[in-house]
Amino acid sequence: MRDVDAIREFVLAGSAVFTLKSRKTGTHYTYHVKAAKPTPQYPNPAWFVRVLTGPNNTEDYTYIGRLDDRGTFRSVRGGAAAPYVRAFEYLGQRIAMGALPDVLEFYHAGKCGRCNRVLTTPESVSSGIGPECKKKMGG
Repeated sequence: MRDVDAIREFVLAGSAVFTLKSRKTGTHYTYHVKAAKPTPQYPNPAWFVRVLTGPNNTEDYTYIGRLDDRGTFRSVRGGAAAPYVRAFEYLGQRIAMGALPDVLEFYHAGKCGRCNRVLTTPESVSSGIGPECKKKMGG
């Protein structure tokens, strides 16, 4: 996936699982970005960001911070220096700039970024959003 608008839509869809890989170092990190349910205390849209830290790729995620509706990422206290936090921040900066550099690869997990169902149509696999979720998202 190279289109930054499609990547932004996927990441903010509601339950996105994706991997970032550096072509320069080969290092990769897998993230789960999940929409937070609005509360009276926090009525604005927000997303919780977790990174895969163990061998179980469905359960071994560790919370690293929160993304707000302005695109600002706030890492947990003391976590800003972690390489997986810096990689996520770098993705956000590149999306804001409108271009993904050639050294950064973005892969979705083959599941819808909104509902986490397995994607089966070529269009869905390409975009990372299933057709029913695309309609619900206004697309």
